[in-house]
Amino acid sequence: MDLMSREPRVSLVFLDACRDNPFAQTLARSMGRRARPPSARPRHVDAAAGSFIAYATTPHEVALDGNGDHSPFTAALLSHMDTPGLSVSDLMIDVRNDVLTATQNKQRPWDTSSLTKPVLFHAGRRRGYD
Repeated sequence: MDLMSREPRVSLVFLDACRDNPFAQTLARSMGRRARPPSARPRHVDAAAGSFIAYATTPHEVALDGNGDHSPFTAALLSHMDTPGLSVSDLMIDVRNDVLTATQNKQRPWDTSSLTKPVLFHAGRRRGYD
């Protein structure tokens, strides 16, 4: 994120990973008392100006793997990315709804944004605008 914040352009990051560290306790035991144990939760990253960060799930939660070739988050993301005129903000609303449905409300994608303008994956009319 530090490298991306140096450039005055748009940066998009999509993270399909758990927002907890299920191995933190085991790693802490194996490292002994002198070493700093790993955190059970990854550090929160704020979006620099012009940046958008999407997470597969809410903070401190586990992202589900799903049953197919892709996780519910990645499957939803791939199914909506090619929609002409869809802004990244609207994309995440569609992704979030699909993931909630696919996981029976067990996983809710999360995002943090400091975008300063609409970002479209494909040109065309923006959804909801004439």
